[in-house]
Amino acid sequence: MISVRVAVCGTDAIGEHKIEVSVEAPLASVDDYSTRLKSMTGGDGQFSMAFIRYEITPEHIQNHLISEIKSIS
Repeated sequence: MISVRVAVCGTDAIGEHKIEVSVEAPLASVDDYSTRLKSMTGGDGQFSMAFIRYEITPEHIQNHLISEIKSIS
């Protein structure tokens, strides 16, 4: 989950061999996270998601989305 828009909010040790990492990230950056997590952890990793809030999309991403939509129509 490497992205400029991802913020690590905290980490907690759970037992001797597990770490819980809390992050905030745009939904678009976690759409394939399940697959990447399984690959990184040999299938042992777990994650959950919860909606927190809406935020304004950065202008460069807005422009990219607008150009994609214009090219379709």
